[in-house]
Amino acid sequence: MKRLTLWLSAGLILLACVVLGRSGRSVALPAGDDQAKQLLARMENDWGDANVRQDGAALKRILSDDLTFTTYDGKILDRAGVIESVMSTKMESDQASDIVVRVYSAAAVVTGRSTVTFRTKSGLNSETFRWTDTFVKFGAVWKCVASQEVRLHEQ
Repeated sequence: MKRLTLWLSAGLILLACVVLGRSGRSVALPAGDDQAKQLLARMENDWGDANVRQDGAALKRILSDDLTFTTYDGKILDRAGVIESVMSTKMESDQASDIVVRVYSAAAVVTGRSTVTFRTKSGLNSETFRWTDTFVKFGAVWKCVASQEVRLHEQ
């Protein structure tokens, strides 16, 4: 599951594409706090990996206690609801791309695209989402406090 359309403010120049460690996924990082941006992009990739592994503990490290998650069909989930949804859906893969991170002191907005492949009774299915996540830094720890996704109908 993941999120909403990409928005960039005027004059924002994409300076680098970074390939993140073990994931090998490309990430565009605008100028600014590169260390925080790399960490947040890695957290997005870790979120997708936790979805596939159905790793509730990893999700709890990423998602804030007071998370508000708006699904593509308009449902609102809290952190427990997101974890419950992940635990009840067997995902084969959750691949993030087009990740753009913008950091504003102790807050950040991360946008991207994810293709999720999952197994149902009728076989293997795939869906693509655009998403927007809002993170807040609590002390030294970043947590996602809000997330919204839109399902793309690709041809």
